[in-house]
Amino acid sequence: TFPLPSTFDQFKKWIENRNATDLDTIINRIRVCNNLTVTSHLKQRLENFQGLIWMRFFEVAESDRKSDSFDTLRFFEELGVLSKHIFELSQEIKQPAFENAKVILQKNQQVD
Repeated sequence: TFPLPSTFDQFKKWIENRNATDLDTIINRIRVCNNLTVTSHLKQRLENFQGLIWMRFFEVAESDRKSDSFDTLRFFEELGVLSKHIFELSQEIKQPAFENAKVILQKNQQVD
């Protein structure tokens, strides 16, 4: 079984320096191995995982696009993969998905 990451730092270590295809594979394997239809007791942990994906989404979205090392294609590919999994998880855990989005958006606005 591919475990669910319990912290954002742990999730970042797993996806660090990965391309969009690898990122998609990692998130997909985590979701398949921890599917709600197979094990309903994982709901809270999947909700947390979706929050970690949201956090990464905002981290990428806020990256320095003016730096010389900025890779536009990689930027949009990663955002595409993350948003796909956010959407798909929100179909499985509807109300918590909304709450995750609301909390993350509020935290993000407070930082600005």
